[in-house]
This record gives sequence, structure tokens and C-alpha cells, in this order.
Amino acid sequence: MSEQCSLCSTIPSVLVSPERSSRVAELISNNIPPSQSDRQFMQSLCIDYEDRIRQLNDRVSRMAEALAVLTTERDKFLAHIEDTKAIMHPMRSVPDDILYEIFSHCIPNWTSDNLRHGQCNPHDSLDVKNEPWTLGQVCSRWRNVVLQLPSLWSTVVLHFPKYRSKDQDHLLARLRLLLERSRACDLTVIAATDYVASFGIENPLIALLRQTSHRWKYLRIWLSLAFMRGFFQLLPVNRLQQLAIHNGTMDQADAPYLTEPVKLDSAYQLNNVRLSGRRPANLNVTWAHIVDFDAINVFCEHIFSALPQMVNVRSMKLACGPTRCPPGARPISLHRLKRLKLEEQTPGAGGCIASFLSLLDAPILSSLHLLYPREFATPRLPQSSPALGG
Repeated sequence: MSEQCSLCSTIPSVLVSPERSSRVAELISNNIPPSQSDRQFMQSLCIDYEDRIRQLNDRVSRMAEALAVLTTERDKFLAHIEDTKAIMHPMRSVPDDILYEIFSHCIPNWTSDNLRHGQCNPHDSLDVKNEPWTLGQVCSRWRNVVLQLPSLWSTVVLHFPKYRSKDQDHLLARLRLLLERSRACDLTVIAATDYVASFGIENPLIALLRQTSHRWKYLRIWLSLAFMRGFFQLLPVNRLQQLAIHNGTMDQADAPYLTEPVKLDSAYQLNNVRLSGRRPANLNVTWAHIVDFDAINVFCEHIFSALPQMVNVRSMKLACGPTRCPPGARPISLHRLKRLKLEEQTPGAGGCIASFLSLLDAPILSSLHLLYPREFATPRLPQSSPALGG
């Protein structure tokens, strides 16, 4: 029994295709001209078929309208299902403290691999397409959570080459907003480019950054020796604990600063120092507070003279060379040193590692890692060294 459709007010039926008449089949199979009676018959068939086609077109139109109505209704129900699923999504029930923890892992920290080599680091704190800016654009709740967590805004990574072609006022406004949202948190500051010097101390971005120096806890910066003095001059860094300075350039402007140290008198909490680049920076700090030290060219005059003062150092990573051991060098006593990594950078038969180990007195040294270039097939160690138990 047929059931009437409530949407198109038609009675669905099985459509039976009309059979081709035997006379039509006969005439279509050859090229014989139709007779007068055949012509009349064909005309009646055409009229009948055209009428059927009009009826079918009407039914197709009504069915299409009915299909559109049904599709619209279906899409509404699908949307309602998505709404209910969104409401029941577990993320809505995550407590704020868990969100804090999740968000904190979105921000690179001092120990992140992508911050150890700043010029390869893709993160830029002034790019609103990066975290934490993007986290606050998801919903109002996330925005409130992000704004309530100042530590999310306490990592400042600056890429000065990118800023040459950008609106400085916008960049300054973003940096100011970032620092405001970090409130009183300790700051991790990364200025990972030699271009920082080309902006000058008077640049508003650098000037604003220097105003927060009393909050710096971790600082990694690429500086020329000439620019470094102006950057650190009269700068309070009383919270600074870890400092990494890379000197990527050497020019005539650096000559006056090769021997004169940069004073960091207020860095009384500094315990970790890393010096890299063309020539290690000459710093005047309380070396007795340093527990972790990493530097190039260990026999550079100001580095070598600082080593005996590091009475509390526990871990060292030193590049030996290209400067060779000065004649008549005195032994170096580091009685708390436990881990030592030395990298040979002086080609030749003797090298600098052997010279350094012959001077080192480290009675509790428990880990010694030596790196030699390929030409050192058989490393030559000193025959007698307190560091090696001899």
C-alpha cells in the first residue's frame, strides 16, 4: 500500500519506462521512410511522451524542494550535535591550574633546545602569531587564564634583524605590554643576534629592555665588545643568575675593550656564566660564586686569570686554544670541580688540553670528557696530573 508523502503531497509510485513499440523498433533499424499512418502514430507518441516528461519534471521539482527541506533539517540536527559535543568536551572541565601547567609548556624556557642557539630559534616574543599571544585568542576563559599567569609573559626573545622593516612604535607597544603582563616575575631575556648593536643603546626597544634589568634572571645576548660596555653600564642586575654572552664580531672598535673588563658589581647572585664567540667577553664578577662555567679559549688572559678564583665551581666546559698556555703558569686548584669537558682547538703535536690538565688540581673530579679534532689520532695527556690522579 502506498503512503502519501507529507512534504510533496504526492503518492510515490514505481515509474515504469514505456516499452518501445514494435513498429518504432522496426523503423529505427532501417532507413525506410515512414508511411502517413506511421507519421500520425509517431506524433501521438511524441505528444504523450512530452506530457509525461512535464509531469515528471513537476515531480522532480517537488522532490528537490522536499530534499532541500530535509537536508536543511538534517544539517540543523548535525549542528545541534556538534554544539552538545562541544559543551561536553573534556577541555571545558580542565581546572585552571591544569591549564596553567599546559600553557607553561608552550613557552620556551632557558633550557629549551630552541633557545640555546638563538639565531636558529623561531620564537619571537613580539610576534602575535606566537605564544602566549595566541593562547589568549582562543576564548574568553583562556584569555583570562593567560592574563592571570604572569610567568607566561616572562620570556622575552627578541629578533632585531626582523625589526628593521617593521613599525617601531608597534613593536615598542608590544614589548611594553609584554613586560606589563609579566608583572614582577623574573625575566628570561634572549637577544640572539649581532644586530642588537646596530640599533644602539638609545633605541627605544633596548632602552625599555634595560629598564627591566633588575628583574633579569637569565640573560643570553649577542654583543660586540664595544657595544657590551654601554649595554651593561650602570645596569642593576641583582637577580641575574645565569649569563651567556656571545661575541660574534671583532673589529677595530673592539680594540680598546679587549683588556678592560666590564663590571657587573650588582650581579651577586650570578652562578652560571657562558662566554662564546670570536673572543670571550672580559667580565668583572664575583668568580667565587660561579658553580657552572663555559668558555672558549681557556688560556685567554682574562679567562685564565679568573679560573683560580672559581673556588666553588662544580662544572666546566672549556675550549682549549687557540691561545697557548703562558710560560710559567701556576697550578689551578679547583677542589669542588666534579665535571669537566675540554675541547681541543689547537692543531699540532702537543695541543692545549695536555697543558691545561698538567696545571689542574681537581681532587674530586668524577667526570672528564675530552674532545679532539681528527688530526689527534693519539691524544697526548700529561704524564703527571693531579686531575688525572697522577
